[in-house]
Amino acid sequence: MPKKIQQDNTAHFLPRVTVILAKIAEVLHWWLAGAALISAVVSIISPSFVIKLAQNFNLQKTVSLSCYGYEVVVTSQDGGLRGDGITIFLIGSIIVLSLMAMIFRNVYLILKTADGKTWFTEGNTPFQKNIVRMFREIGIFFIAISVMSLISEIFTNIAENELNTGFNYLNCFIGLVFLCISQFFNYGTRLERDLDGLV
Repeated sequence: MPKKIQQDNTAHFLPRVTVILAKIAEVLHWWLAGAALISAVVSIISPSFVIKLAQNFNLQKTVSLSCYGYEVVVTSQDGGLRGDGITIFLIGSIIVLSLMAMIFRNVYLILKTADGKTWFTEGNTPFQKNIVRMFREIGIFFIAISVMSLISEIFTNIAENELNTGFNYLNCFIGLVFLCISQFFNYGTRLERDLDGLV
């Protein structure tokens, strides 16, 4: 009997913690995307300001920039930073961080919807059309992050005269896994509907 109570507590505790962490991560990523947007605008309006700022942090020769799946080493022929590479990197970061925020938002909504606590919920079940859609969106977002990372990295390297581009297959693979999960949930949704029809 105590084991059963402990399992029930774990079953309720894990989703609650995940919901809280997903919401915190979503807000943090929107904040970071906003900071990247402000930085990108500043770098477009005043590239010299960005370069001077980098020089103050002793980054005038080489700086390694990374954001979810792509890493860019920003350098130039004469060993001094150029603003173009940083601006392109920041624009890519805005998109990638926004996509990550949407992933965490969907995780939050999936758990709340399965618990019957959203306005579009269809009951207290994980097998719902909206949950299938959100799993599919998460898969698409992860694949988009891989593609966006590659595009941003290529353009940043072109701007900085570098040849150091790689494809982050991990995010792409995670995206494919979520697309598969969405298919399983879609099957479960249809099965549950058929059972409800029989009852």
